[in-house]
Amino acid sequence: MNVCKVNCDASVFENEQLAGFGCIIRDSMGIWIQGCSVSIPLFSILCCELHAIWRGLVMAWDCECKEVICETDNLDVFLLVSRGATRMIRNDSDLLDKIKEMLQCNWTTTLVLIQRTANRAADLMAKTAVFNKQRLKQENISGSEREREMETGKGTVKAVALIVGDNNVKGSIHFLHQSNGTTHVSGRITGLSPGLHGFHIHALGDTTNGCNSTGPHFNPLNKHHGAPADHHRHAGDLGNILAGPDGVAEISITDSQIPLSGVHSILGRAVVVHADPDDLGRGGHELSKTTGNAGARVGCGIIGLQSSV
Repeated sequence: MNVCKVNCDASVFENEQLAGFGCIIRDSMGIWIQGCSVSIPLFSILCCELHAIWRGLVMAWDCECKEVICETDNLDVFLLVSRGATRMIRNDSDLLDKIKEMLQCNWTTTLVLIQRTANRAADLMAKTAVFNKQRLKQENISGSEREREMETGKGTVKAVALIVGDNNVKGSIHFLHQSNGTTHVSGRITGLSPGLHGFHIHALGDTTNGCNSTGPHFNPLNKHHGAPADHHRHAGDLGNILAGPDGVAEISITDSQIPLSGVHSILGRAVVVHADPDDLGRGGHELSKTTGNAGARVGCGIIGLQSSV
């Protein structure tokens, strides 16, 4: 896609401690190509709007847009991003850095301030994220009981993702909550080219457009991309897996930032394996701090709850 338009908006219900944002990508004819509706931890409305802008730009980049018009109805965000205004509050600076990195990629981007009435679709997506989160809070009795079991060691939470991808890439990845609070990731993927492959948790459990619709790396704390052992890393940064000469990668990873319950649960998100090695944020490429320059997405699977014992 050469030209696209991105609409972004956020919604904050402070009384109920709920927030979310929505993004929509349209082509040059105005046809809706892709969208997302995401609930997030409650920050300021400005920070939530920045979340929406960043995610919209990432989606447009993943769709290989060459020219992007990004529309927002928030004046503070418009001034902060396009004119270098200095108003800063908690959690803004990392998001601004991410947005600036995206704006400096090899494409043409324009941020446009529009009327609120012209942004209704993105606003509806944002409110949908908030309402879904509200419903889950009201109906999550069984989930709360499961978390209490985990805390007291009375239960085990397991999840699984079935990997499907290009050129017969396939496999299964298993997730096991451990008593020390970490998650053990194990599995086997076949059909890969020999060598290292970036391996990440992505934010969206959406494969309607194959692996391209799984969104960016899961990054609830708004940090730069890095290595699994780095302090500053995406929660979904699991580094690389190694495929042998036979194209098979055996996986065994233990990580503390990918829980199977709670606010930052990875359930319902996606595992993605990439064509190239992840440079762990150290490669100096324009994508190093966002994706590790790990290349195309050759396989992915949605993480689903497997069993509770």
